[in-house]
Amino acid sequence: MFENLKKLRKKAKLSQTDFGALFGLAKSTYQNYESGEREPDSSFWVAVADQFKVSTDFLLGLTDDMHGTKYGGRSELDEKYAALDEHGRRLVDAIIEIEASRDRTKPIIEEAPKTKIIPLFPAAAGPGDQQDGNAFESHEVPFMSKADFAIRISGDSMEPELHHGDIVLCKKRQPMDGEIAAVMVNGFLYVKQVERDKYGGLHLLSINRERKNLDVHIYAESTDTVKIYGTLFHRFMPPIKWRE
Repeated sequence: MFENLKKLRKKAKLSQTDFGALFGLAKSTYQNYESGEREPDSSFWVAVADQFKVSTDFLLGLTDDMHGTKYGGRSELDEKYAALDEHGRRLVDAIIEIEASRDRTKPIIEEAPKTKIIPLFPAAAGPGDQQDGNAFESHEVPFMSKADFAIRISGDSMEPELHHGDIVLCKKRQPMDGEIAAVMVNGFLYVKQVERDKYGGLHLLSINRERKNLDVHIYAESTDTVKIYGTLFHRFMPPIKWRE
């Protein structure tokens, strides 16, 4: 029951018939509004608020402050509604009606994205693929994946761990000895097992020792340009005894 609507009518010393007539309503229609058996649309509340210079919050029972303070009895929302044309008011009324009928006991669950896109680079488990800074594709992975980029393997020097055509996922972090990493040397991108020596050298090793001729050794005094792109998500392996 809209008690404040009733209070306003009585303060104005109007009967239900006379009050309803102010807004073009039959007595029975207004009685249903006041008793709560029927809910008025937004235009009724705005019209009453405008006629008697009260706030719609008061009429709806949301506050006991009849006249409000900020807008001389009308809220900012009332002001905006009053400025709408007939089409705009019908749209607002329709949205309010939809929201009023929605089951608000059920939480609104927004579906999280299932996938994301990361760059896919070509690289070699062999003599190396030259990169020009733009040679990459897109690769789709689960949204929760921690991968920063992917690499498509070319060659057989990392068999039986990695095969030609495999797509492997990588994280941008420095590898430990024994891990497999993506390393660019002089503009060529390699996927190799990493080992460092005590002199500061970096050794990129082929798992397939029949292809040990494709190992890459960067010694401390080398002038080679080296950039470690990241580490593969792959099981840890004991470093290869390449010096034998």
